[in-house]
Amino acid sequence: MDRQTGFSDTPTRERILSSAKRQFLNHGFQGASIRRIAADAGVTYGALYGYFSSKEALFYALIDPLADRILEKLDQIEADMRSLPASQRLSGMSGVFTARLPELVDLIFEDREIVNLVIGGSKGTKYEHFMADLVKRDVMAISAAGDSSTPGLHPFDAQTLEMMMEGYMAALFHLIVSGRDRQAVEQSMNLFTGICAAGMLALMKDSGDENKSEGTDHEQQS
Repeated sequence: MDRQTGFSDTPTRERILSSAKRQFLNHGFQGASIRRIAADAGVTYGALYGYFSSKEALFYALIDPLADRILEKLDQIEADMRSLPASQRLSGMSGVFTARLPELVDLIFEDREIVNLVIGGSKGTKYEHFMADLVKRDVMAISAAGDSSTPGLHPFDAQTLEMMMEGYMAALFHLIVSGRDRQAVEQSMNLFTGICAAGMLALMKDSGDENKSEGTDHEQQS
C-alpha cells in the first residue's frame, strides 16, 4: 500500500503537491514524470521521495480528500432516500437529490481542477473507474428503491438502468468541466436532474401500463 513518508516540512510538501497537480493536469497520471514534478517544485528527485513514497501516493494525496468528501455526501443522500416511506422512495428520490445538490456543487467547486483530474487524468490509478463506480452506486440505490414496490411504478431492469445512469452521469460531469460558473452549473444540474427524473418515472409508469395491457389482451385472446 502506498504511504507518505515522515518528512513534514509543510511549505515544501505544498510546493510538491502544487507541482504535481500541474503535471498531472497537463499529462495525466501515466504521462506525468516524478523527475519533472520534483524539478518544477524546486526539490531533488531523492528529496521528493522523503515526502511521498511513489507517484501513486502523490496522486492520491491530491485526490483522496475531495473524493472521500464526495462519497460521504453521496452516502448522506442515500441515507435520506432510505428514510423516505417505502412507497415514496422511487418517486421521491429526485427531490432528495435536488435538496442536497447545492452541497454537492460546493464540494465540486472546492477544487474543480481535482475533479477534472479524476475525470480526465486518472487512467492507471484506483480512480480510473470512479465515474463507473458512481453509476453502480446509483443503480443499486434506484434498484433498492424499486424493491419497495412503489404503487404504479415498475423499475427498469439493471442493464437498462445502468445505461440511463451512465448518460446522466456523463452529462453532469460535462457540466462540471465546461468552465461555467457555480450558479450556472447548479441551475443546469437541477434542471437536468428534474428532466431525467420525470422521464424515468413516466417510462416506469408507461412500462407498467403496457405490461398490464398486454396481459389483458392475452387473457381476452385466450
